Amino acid sequence: MNPVRFTYLVAAIAFGLAACSSDDPGDPGNGNVGPPTSIAEVSGDNQRVLAGEPAPAALVVKVSDAQGNGVSSVAVTWAVTAGGGSTSSMNTMTNSSGEASVTFTTSAEGANTATATATDLTGSPVSFTATAVVPASIDVVSGDGQEARTSQRLADDLIVSVLASDDLPVPGATVDWAVTAGGGSLTSMSSTTGTNGQASVGLTVGSVPGTNTVTADAGTASNASFDATGSAAVVVTVSIGDNFFSAPGGGDDITIMLGDTVRWVNQGSNTHTVTSNATPVGGASFDSGNLGSAGSFTFIPNTRGEWVYFCEIHPVQMQGARIVVE
Repeated sequence: MNPVRFTYLVAAIAFGLAACSSDDPGDPGNGNVGPPTSIAEVSGDNQRVLAGEPAPAALVVKVSDAQGNGVSSVAVTWAVTAGGGSTSSMNTMTNSSGEASVTFTTSAEGANTATATATDLTGSPVSFTATAVVPASIDVVSGDGQEARTSQRLADDLIVSVLASDDLPVPGATVDWAVTAGGGSLTSMSSTTGTNGQASVGLTVGSVPGTNTVTADAGTASNASFDATGSAAVVVTVSIGDNFFSAPGGGDDITIMLGDTVRWVNQGSNTHTVTSNATPVGGASFDSGNLGSAGSFTFIPNTRGEWVYFCEIHPVQMQGARIVVE
């Protein structure tokens, strides 16, 4: 190759490589980060918090350079400017992503405000507000008026809603539960409201038929109250005829309550079985074996849901019978 042409070629390649690279300290493609220019909120503003408790989400800011890259090791000063709350730290440094954060604990009811300041940066100070609330009322949401067999848990939990004076939810409030009549038992003696202001508990009614009463207390002027009826378990008899099942009221399906017993009696002359072929999640299967004339079989469902059963000897004529447990 001509030495002159080779020299020009090398120079051209070098020029092109230089044009494709950058020494801009703020160029993210070059892996360089420029000096900090701004600070902005990432998350944590406008939270609703139980007065005196930490906000569920941290207050987070980000310090960036002119290209939007996070800048590490920048000092951020935190201060409470209204409401008397407190932050977990007054001084923090940004991490490798340019972020800094603190936990904000509220104090007095109302607006609690905190700021994040970074000297000489655009957007400084960043302001965060957390509304501190206290329980003003507690109301029944659902679960009142249910019935269950004695010593069985209700199908649905008892749910209350705790509201502040502005009729909006109070998160993080403690609800104390108590059985005041009927001898039932609760899954917990206290629970905490979620962001929707609601708390719940399960109730197993007492061993004696009658009314079970549960109260929910959130420290408000009045409590929420639930009544549930505990009733005695029953035995439901299904007749087995010659190639058919006959439930009370006609047909071959029955609806019972958890705790009840199903009893089959063969009143025909043929031999049959009572065999489940579909069970609810967690439900026990059953198989009577051969039942001759006057033979019987009993089954006590162990959960709520639907069972489907048939006769193994007459699977075409005697199929699709159902037990629905409520």
